[in-house]
Parts: sequence; C-alpha cells; structure tokens
Amino acid sequence: MPKTLKYQPPMSPIADIYAATVLKLSRDAQEQSKVKLDIPYGSEDEQLLDLYLHESPTSTGVPVLLFIHGGAWTHGYKEWMGSWHQRLHAYRPYSSLSDTDWPQIPSSHLH
Repeated sequence: MPKTLKYQPPMSPIADIYAATVLKLSRDAQEQSKVKLDIPYGSEDEQLLDLYLHESPTSTGVPVLLFIHGGAWTHGYKEWMGSWHQRLHAYRPYSSLSDTDWPQIPSSHLH
C-alpha cells in the first residue's frame, strides 16, 4: 500500500496533472523494480531517500545517479521520481537510481 504523502498546496492545474501522472508511473515502477524505500540519510523526518537497485543480484560497483527533484524548494516529493528508474535503465542498464526528499521551505518564509 502506497504511503500517504505530506500535504502540499496546489501548484497550477497543469503542474497538478503532471504530479499525479508521475506519481502513478513511479508507483508502477516500484512494483516492477528492486527498490528500497524511505532510507534515512539524516536526522530530520524529511531526510529520506529511495534506492532503485540494479536488476542483477551479483552486480557490484554500479554507478548510482542521485536525483534531487525540483519544486523551487517548496513543492515536490521523491515519490515522483521513480519513473526515471526505467528510463535510466533503457539508456544505461548497469546503473542504479537514488532519489531524495529534503525539508522544504515553509511558504511563510518566502518573500
């Protein structure tokens, strides 16, 4: 069962459609891939990463692409980026992908 994502205010109609689409694609990728979700990399609750692993159980020393999603430091989820795993493997089959979340700037701090 997919986890519930922390609420973020709507962006724009087109951006919200994009977000829903990539979230579905990413969840599909999680079902079809070898993945470790929500690995902590720091002490804050938002400091988590997902690791999409290379398909071969014997592979070692494969490159890892660390992907930090966009969103102007106010929007976005690492869960949007899992769909990149399949694209990366089509281009470079001997690699792994990690995507990360980070604490976001509260809207009250934007000027």
